[in-house]
Amino acid sequence: MAKIILKTKGLDCPNCAKKLEEDLKKIDGIKDANVIFVTGNIEIEYENIVSLNKAKDYINHFEEVKIIENKITLKTKGLDCPNCAKKLEDDLKNLDGIQNVNVIFMTGNIEIEYENKNRLNKAKDYINHFEEVKIIE
Repeated sequence: MAKIILKTKGLDCPNCAKKLEEDLKKIDGIKDANVIFVTGNIEIEYENIVSLNKAKDYINHFEEVKIIENKITLKTKGLDCPNCAKKLEDDLKNLDGIQNVNVIFMTGNIEIEYENKNRLNKAKDYINHFEEVKIIE
C-alpha cells in the first residue's frame, strides 16, 4: 500500500468534493481517499500504479477539477513594464497546456503550472521572444 497527496484546482463545491471522494473510494485498488475541499488536496491510499492512474484520470475528468503535477518558477530579466508583465501573464494563460501563470513584476519571476514538458518548453519559448524578456537559466 502506498499513499500520495495530489494538489488540485477547480474544486469549487463542498458537495462535489464529497462526491469525488466517494467515487474515488469505489475505484478498484483504491484503499482510501480523502478530498480536502479547503486546500484542494486529495489524499489517496492505493495498491498499485494502475489503480493510482485510474484515480488520477477520474479526477482530471471530474467537472472542472485538474491535478497540478508540474509547477516551476522561472527567473527572468528584461521585464521592465507592469503593463507588459500583465500582457505576458495573460498571453501565457492562453497557451494550450498551461494551467496557471503568475508573473511577478517586482522580482521578474514567472510561476507556471503546466501539463507536460512540451507545453512548458512552448511557454519558455514564448517568454524568450516576448519583447526584451529572457529567462535566466
